[in-house]
Amino acid sequence: MPKRLGVRIRTGLYIVLLLFLVFVGFFVWYETNTTEIVFRCCINSIVEVKATTETIGESFGSAVLLSENGHFVTNAHVVSYEKFGEYVLFENVQI
Repeated sequence: MPKRLGVRIRTGLYIVLLLFLVFVGFFVWYETNTTEIVFRCCINSIVEVKATTETIGESFGSAVLLSENGHFVTNAHVVSYEKFGEYVLFENVQI
């Protein structure tokens, strides 16, 4: 193999390696910034939920507010409980 061809192959490999590292660096930077942006947009809509009833007691959990008029999403076990095989909603739910 001529010496000049070996230098070209090595230079080509360095260029490919450099492009790969730039791609990986961009991907890591993009993922970090995207996650941070989503977190900053959503942090103010996450709330604590407290549900109470006189017979059972209280339940705590978290919820995400969906709209300004009070609609929120949470897990069913936060706002309901099982009594004699049926699920019953807690009497009071506070955010």
